[in-house]
Amino acid sequence: MSKSASLFLEALACDNSLPIEQVAVDLWLKDLQNPRRWWLRPILQFVFSILLHIVWFLKCLPLPQFSAHKPLQKLICWFCKHFVSPEANTLILRH
Repeated sequence: MSKSASLFLEALACDNSLPIEQVAVDLWLKDLQNPRRWWLRPILQFVFSILLHIVWFLKCLPLPQFSAHKPLQKLICWFCKHFVSPEANTLILRH
């Protein structure tokens, strides 16, 4: 761990009581140390929660229902390729 790591992250790195493999813990800690995670994630969470509520509202209207599983899967893959760190992608696949 780096000298600037918080005590919480240092405790996670040394804690053997977690039922998580050490490789996953290392990836998790590396992902937590990404500075963009701490300023970009709250903004994206807010934007995506608004978008989620808009979609939910539109789906409740008596309009024809749609399903777009293939485009959604392609969008998820594109997003993970371009905006998600390799460590987070590995953790997602391990999950």
